[in-house]
Amino acid sequence: MVCTKSGTLANAPRRTAFCIILIHEKSEAKEVASEQHRRNFLACETIVGICDKSLLTVSEAERVARIDHERNLLHCITGFGECDHSLLSPSEVTEVAEFEGQRNLLSCQTGQGLCNRQSLSFTEARELSDVEHQRNILACKTGNGYCDGSLLSSSEAKEVADAKHQRNLLACETGYGFCDRSPRVRITELFI
Repeated sequence: MVCTKSGTLANAPRRTAFCIILIHEKSEAKEVASEQHRRNFLACETIVGICDKSLLTVSEAERVARIDHERNLLHCITGFGECDHSLLSPSEVTEVAEFEGQRNLLSCQTGQGLCNRQSLSFTEARELSDVEHQRNILACKTGNGYCDGSLLSSSEAKEVADAKHQRNLLACETGYGFCDRSPRVRITELFI
């Protein structure tokens, strides 16, 4: 028995319900296939989920290729995510190299992240030495961070000793922090 276009079974007028169910199932199957295609396309666009690029139309594949390229370029520029330099155009390689250099210099200057000193120019390396020296002095004066006293000049060491002394006086006066009441701290200074 076969369903006719009118929705009835040929040679069986009482079986129209069966025919309607078959038509409804075919309609649902198309909707499910369409939804699966849309979900696959979305997975390819967003890289969330499993993407089968062989199921994309030509225009969808072109769009996904553009998105993949832009995503790779963004990863290369920001330093977040995986970057494939071989997929970049010559102008993008130049742009990315500039951003990578800036990111490296910032990492070196702040002490945060990986610093590749070999990629710094002579001027940048000299400026970095000055920044690191100032960061060391600040750490020594404030008592926060790593302080290498051997890198201080005699005048800087005196400034650091004065700052440490003032921090100690403040701690003794306020009761906050560590107060060293050893003989090196003059009693009169505690009550000024």
